[in-house]
Amino acid sequence: MGVYHTRGDHAVLTNVLFNQHHSHYEYYIGEAPPHHHSTTVTVATPRVYLYPIIIPHTVTIINICNIYGATVAGNKIKGLYTSDGVQPAGGTLLAQTPSSAKAGINQLEETLLALLQLQPGLYFGAYESDENTTIMRCALVASITGATLQSYSFDLGGYGALPAVCPAVVARSGPVAFLRVASIP
Repeated sequence: MGVYHTRGDHAVLTNVLFNQHHSHYEYYIGEAPPHHHSTTVTVATPRVYLYPIIIPHTVTIINICNIYGATVAGNKIKGLYTSDGVQPAGGTLLAQTPSSAKAGINQLEETLLALLQLQPGLYFGAYESDENTTIMRCALVASITGATLQSYSFDLGGYGALPAVCPAVVARSGPVAFLRVASIP
């Protein structure tokens, strides 16, 4: 079951899934547009993509998630940045994953990030690839052009650790990111 809440010009998606095998609910928060409002992007290296995630209430998160398309190869690093309330430049890196192999053609990939308690606000999920053939789901350009919230990116000198402070960014369509909630205080 998915529950959608509208906030401004973007939707905050909170998925509530019942895992019948383990008899528990799983919660995700962030923006993952419905399939008919999304397209795909082929990643570039050494580019870091930044996607807005609105946290509407205090939560503790554990995983950072994305959705791959038909082609998946190589390794990735994911992370989470704070923002100035509009964009990520100057934001602090809260956590990042180690480099690991990508997995899951045409499916959700969850990567352990950290147990982090986040206060309400705007954050940016970061995604970096070590190659340029992976296809990922992203919002339609029409849904982000001129919007208050936007996707961004910055280029690194090569694949590796994310910088502790987000450098200058450019507006660019990029892969969606959302977070798995561990608990809601």
